[in-house]
Amino acid sequence: MILRFYIKYTTTYGQAISISIKENTKTDEAQTYLIPLQYLNDEFWQVTIDTKEYGFTDKFSYHYILYEFGQEKEVLQNKNEVNLKKIKAGETEILDEWKQPDLHADLYKTRPFIKLLKQEDKKEAKKVTVKTPTHLFRVKSPEMAPHHHICIAGSAKKMNGWDESDPLLLHKSDGNWTVKLNLSKEIFPVEFKIGVYDSLQKKVVYYEEGSNRKIGFFEDKEVLHIYNMLADFRKYAWKGAGLNIQLSSIKTNRGWGTGDFTDLFLVTDWCKESGMRLIQLLPVNDTTATHTNKDSYPYSAISAFALHPVFLNVQKLATAFSVKFGADILDEVKRLNEEPQMDYEAV
Repeated sequence: MILRFYIKYTTTYGQAISISIKENTKTDEAQTYLIPLQYLNDEFWQVTIDTKEYGFTDKFSYHYILYEFGQEKEVLQNKNEVNLKKIKAGETEILDEWKQPDLHADLYKTRPFIKLLKQEDKKEAKKVTVKTPTHLFRVKSPEMAPHHHICIAGSAKKMNGWDESDPLLLHKSDGNWTVKLNLSKEIFPVEFKIGVYDSLQKKVVYYEEGSNRKIGFFEDKEVLHIYNMLADFRKYAWKGAGLNIQLSSIKTNRGWGTGDFTDLFLVTDWCKESGMRLIQLLPVNDTTATHTNKDSYPYSAISAFALHPVFLNVQKLATAFSVKFGADILDEVKRLNEEPQMDYEAV
């Protein structure tokens, strides 16, 4: 398969761009290839590769690297992935662009956020099924509120014209918003914009800034054109109120002078009832080093994995092992629990 990569990036004197391609394989033999791009014009750099020459048959990931006078300056883009088995065309053109990435975007890919966001009542856009697509549009954008969707409005009939009440909605897949279209019968050039559609207001509420995007011409319907686009829709990113707290401060009337891990159940119940989505704790790792009050500082952990034993629910643990405490210990527990502040050493 012939792949043509284009990166939209305006360079200055002494700068050059290479593409780093890595095989996605579970074996230790995965290779990384660094291929220089050629200067095309003031806006684009490009390179053409034959996948057979490199032995690519399945998935591979890639990113771009900017060099200045032969020295690596910065990585231009986070990794993109190409799945050759899903591409039916003999030739594929991939057009990438680079903008300052959203530093918080990867947070939404962590397991807690994935689980939380799946619970949102989000109506996914109907996936457009096309047997022989000529264009694939992929937009990288952060998670959005349930009633917000990435959309395309444009001059093509397949894009529903410029109808703001009925734009082309993209489908959410693997952290990207995508849609496949066959534009072989459209009148070129095709102009379009990426926007945010509000399913409650039933209209486009925001378009990306700048001039319209443009597809200047179309020659061969056997070639698949992939557009990896970046848009700044951070103002419509998913938001959630939350609580930031130190575990020791959520002491209950059954506590042993400090809050413990089981008290988090009460916090999560309260947060759920009040509509909060997030709970952030100060570090709860073990800090026991000197057995003095110095160990109360939560940021001096002795382990990246061990949890602090001071936050154990001692009574629950004792009950599980049929251990009973004497009156002297229980009196001391009551005294410590009534203190306005945690007495770390005594606890």
